[in-house]
Amino acid sequence: MPPRIAHPCRFSRVLLRALPLPRPAYRVALPSTARFQHHDAAAAPLQYPRIRSSIIIPRSVTNTQPEDLIKHIGPVSKRRLNHERFIVLLLTPAFAHWLHDDHVFLEKALRQAYQHAFAPSQRHPIRLHALCAVVDKLPTPTSVGDDTSVDLSKRSRAFSPPVSETGYEGLAYTCLRNKQDSIELPSSAVAEKGAISFVAIEGTEEKGFFTDTLQVPLANTVFQTGSPTTMHFTSWQAVPQSNELKLTSKTQLSNHGIKLHRGGSTTRLSSALAVPLVPLTRPRQVHASMGNILRQVVGPDGKPMTASQELEQVVPQYFKSRGDPQQATSVWALVIPNDVTQQVLEDTAHLLKNAQANHSHKEPADLPESSRWEKMWASTPPIWNTIVQSALAKGARLHRVLSGGGGWGKKAGLLSLDPVANSTDSEATARFDSVHDPEELSSALQQVAQENDFIQFFISPSVLKPNGDNADAQVAELQELENINTPWHWELGTVPSTVDSLEENTWQRQPSDSKECFVFKHSFGALSEGALSLRREFKLKLEDPVSAVSSTKVDVPFSRFSFLLDKGLDEKEADKDVSGPEKD
Repeated sequence: MPPRIAHPCRFSRVLLRALPLPRPAYRVALPSTARFQHHDAAAAPLQYPRIRSSIIIPRSVTNTQPEDLIKHIGPVSKRRLNHERFIVLLLTPAFAHWLHDDHVFLEKALRQAYQHAFAPSQRHPIRLHALCAVVDKLPTPTSVGDDTSVDLSKRSRAFSPPVSETGYEGLAYTCLRNKQDSIELPSSAVAEKGAISFVAIEGTEEKGFFTDTLQVPLANTVFQTGSPTTMHFTSWQAVPQSNELKLTSKTQLSNHGIKLHRGGSTTRLSSALAVPLVPLTRPRQVHASMGNILRQVVGPDGKPMTASQELEQVVPQYFKSRGDPQQATSVWALVIPNDVTQQVLEDTAHLLKNAQANHSHKEPADLPESSRWEKMWASTPPIWNTIVQSALAKGARLHRVLSGGGGWGKKAGLLSLDPVANSTDSEATARFDSVHDPEELSSALQQVAQENDFIQFFISPSVLKPNGDNADAQVAELQELENINTPWHWELGTVPSTVDSLEENTWQRQPSDSKECFVFKHSFGALSEGALSLRREFKLKLEDPVSAVSSTKVDVPFSRFSFLLDKGLDEKEADKDVSGPEKD
């Protein structure tokens, strides 16, 4: 019996598209961040500001108290106090219960971060704002390295997916501009489930305005706080004369946005995307599909074949080439617009050629196609590539294969892909949830692939953690990472689901009297067990409603978006005297 593709959980259905970077390197950037780079960025040495943020990871979560993490929050300096009055605090589920009472954690964190607001020299009350949210895990930072250009640093990051990092419990915080970096999202950008959105806005009155949104799902906190997700926005008034910190408003949220950059004419924000996938097939033209059901593709001989036929052949070959037993696995389908296919074909051919060269220089150039694939699959470590990133940058979309293979009659060889659906249309969502027969899905879902599109299948190789479950080795690694001088500033990514794993066995959850914390300064980020969603919207004028342009999502475990802010902020604005009433 042919193998069946595993049926994983369904994730959020809000999807995006990014714009391309020049070839030949396999690179990708969010469209908005690419526009912030100078044309001579490749020639300019990298210089980075020290952003006011940190990721704080405790040695053990069993004995950790709020004060143990709060004391590592760096206070906003007096000269920055008039500029940075909005703090974002991300906690992981182990500490979600701290958010039940604002006096337990939040008020103390605000007093630590804004202690200069209570200085005797401060003559007026100051308004402060805080966004608190619970996310699945926190990342550790990655060094920018010694690359002398933004492009080289991005390329290096894209080829190094963090496939051994499952994330940590702890606290991440960043200090941003008053309320300018806090965004209430329009209904079109709201996720079905709770999410925190990182938003980049760019444009002019002449050309219109683009908004690019990267959504990171919040953690499920039903067992910690009683709510499906936990996020709230609060405003406070710091009164220096009486040393009071008064709560003036509090709003429970399921979705909220944060600006991904701080603006300014000289600001440069660079980004890199790493997706740990290797191809299983070459791109095949779609011959027949309906809704999210792929029926037929055009085979290597130019004749139609069932959608799952080639996949059913290559998945066993993939495991055999790696010396692994056959097992249930996840497969992703890259839906490629016709005008992007040539690039993907060339990139795939280049990958196979490099794989053959890496194994042996003595093998004939006309090695059979199957042998070249096997050599690429067998590579250890895997030959990471950016075929997917480059295609996404030109309008392709990534879909997880939900089920397929086998069957008989009209359903033989069908593949069901993670569907495209309008997340704001509750009626369509209800129709989807009530459908049990794949044949009926076409009435509830948008068309995933058109006949002129191509489709290519990918798999994510398993990679053993270098330190395994060795707690001492992992602690030593974290201690080394604390010494990174120039980290990527923001890290947003995905990690495998822990629903079926034994989290209690992790070294952070072992009983310990240690109060040690690993503090990664100038870093910020979050990791999700759900799918990251990217969405692009456009409006001609600032007052106009937005129109969705495109969307996609990335739910491959260990995928990572990394963001880097280059020097160029207007420091004069930050150095203004903090005396006088706040202009919010």
